[in-house]
Amino acid sequence: MGAILSKRTLIVALFLAFFLVPANEAVLALEWSENVTSGGPQIVPYIISFGWGQDPDQITVKDPCTGEILAESAAYARGSYVTVKVIFRLRWGTVSAAVVAAKGSLGGLGPELAFFYGGYSQVVTMKTLEPLANTIGVEDVLWTWGYKTYLNPWQKIGSSTHKIYRLNKPPVEPNLYFPLVVWTTDWCDALPEPINDKAIADAIFQGFVSTGVIKYCGDNPGYTTDDVLCYGEGMCGGMKEVFYDACATQGVYVERSCWELWPSDMFIEFKWYHTIFFDPGLGRDEPTGSYPTVSFLEMKEVDSAYPCPRWFGEGSGFDDVREETRKAYRFGLYDGHCVNFLDYEGTLYLYDLSFGIGPIPDTFSTLPMSYEDLSGLELYDFRERYYNDAVDYMEGLIYCYFVDQEECPGHWADILDISPHVIPYEDQELLLLWKNEIRITEENQQCLPN
Repeated sequence: MGAILSKRTLIVALFLAFFLVPANEAVLALEWSENVTSGGPQIVPYIISFGWGQDPDQITVKDPCTGEILAESAAYARGSYVTVKVIFRLRWGTVSAAVVAAKGSLGGLGPELAFFYGGYSQVVTMKTLEPLANTIGVEDVLWTWGYKTYLNPWQKIGSSTHKIYRLNKPPVEPNLYFPLVVWTTDWCDALPEPINDKAIADAIFQGFVSTGVIKYCGDNPGYTTDDVLCYGEGMCGGMKEVFYDACATQGVYVERSCWELWPSDMFIEFKWYHTIFFDPGLGRDEPTGSYPTVSFLEMKEVDSAYPCPRWFGEGSGFDDVREETRKAYRFGLYDGHCVNFLDYEGTLYLYDLSFGIGPIPDTFSTLPMSYEDLSGLELYDFRERYYNDAVDYMEGLIYCYFVDQEECPGHWADILDISPHVIPYEDQELLLLWKNEIRITEENQQCLPN
């Protein structure tokens, strides 16, 4: 007929020709006796791997600390067929080829032909006869293995158990971190259908907040997902990477964004030197880390009177400045903070994993462009819905009253800590430089610099 046999068809043909078994016996191949026959060769599964091969349904899982691919760990999009790569070992006896199969969970693994060289088979690709359940969760799999040589009956050769993680949909990134596979599957497995991206992102966010599996800042802060998962703690840059990869594990894409504090006034006044957070952060009871990020600060707090707060000096008690010393996170000029955004049905939702804040809608109508300066009314929604509450004080050199001075601005200023709530919008006194992480795809990869 001139048709070219597919690889699968060729294997079946070889199977029928070599072993001289009827086609219907190949279909019934999993009905072997439970008693292992004696006298023949003994063949056993030597390596059962989920972590390699080119099957499009396979998802690679890796250890975040070593980068090692965990071949024994399995993750698939829900409703997928499972493919495994198996090497069989000839423990004793002589055989050049055998048909191998497994029965049990997911309908078992259909018969495949294995050739033996030097006591081991080639890599045999085997696929389940039934798909995974179409829900997020964990599947405990039990397979009983068997083989057949020549005209001999099928022989049982033992069993194996496996845990397969059913993910929401194919992941955003090709390689997954094993802890994120375990955590996010657990946090999302009770979500009602139909499941949407926001429900997934919210469940993952609340999972991190409620469990404390990672913490913000610390003595060994991580700046990447690998570091945060290994150390168990991380700075905001690492936290936004973890949330990105956690959502990506379940097939949900979130943006990674950071802003830097830039000076909006560098003359007699200076706005601003530092951004100050009192919030201890995710999993912490108090701000924790090393100097100068974390320190006991002598605060001169201004909560209402601005732009001309009265300041009569230390301990006066009759001005607009409240003095206290407390532990805080203090981030300097040209430093900033990182968060994530989910674009869902035309609304941007902000997630701040570092401080467990979110999701907050409508901080921006569209995500700011990378390296875009934002100030004044451009930051109105962002400040009203998030920034003014997340940030406790902005530290700067500010005009103020001094003893007998009656007018402002005067000729005297001091370093004061100003509540963001009282910093006006129209005067453009707060300037932030925006930065976004670029997601490398096939479409934009050719446009990136070498």
